[in-house]
Amino acid sequence: MHHLLPRIVTMESLSSSTQLCEILGRNEAARLELRNMNRPIFSILLSLAATVTSGAIFLDSLLRQFALVEVAASFLTALQVFFLTSAIADKLEKQKKTSRSRNSWVVAFAVLLIAFYSFTRYFR
Repeated sequence: MHHLLPRIVTMESLSSSTQLCEILGRNEAARLELRNMNRPIFSILLSLAATVTSGAIFLDSLLRQFALVEVAASFLTALQVFFLTSAIADKLEKQKKTSRSRNSWVVAFAVLLIAFYSFTRYFR
C-alpha cells in the first residue's frame, strides 16, 4: 500500500532525469493497477443489473401472458446469467482486462429485451 502513495519530490532531490521518470512511472503504474482492480467489479455489477432486469421482464411477461416476450426473456436471462458467471470468473482469476465485447453484448441484449417488452406491452 505504501508504494501507491505519491511521494513529494523536489528538484534538488533529483540527481538525474531517470529518477524523475522512475517516480512518474511508479505513480502511473499504481493508478493503472487501481483502475484494473475496479474493472471486474464494474463488469459484475453491469451483468448483475442486466440479469435482474431480464428476470423481472420474464416474470412480468409471465404474469401478463406475453408468450413471445416470455420465451425471449427466458433465453436472454439464461444468457445474462452466463455472462454474469463469466465476469465473476474473471474476477476470481484476477485477470487484468475485462472483456469489452462481453460488456457490450450484455448491454445490447438488455436494451433489445427492454425495447421488445415495451413494444409488446404498449402497442398491443
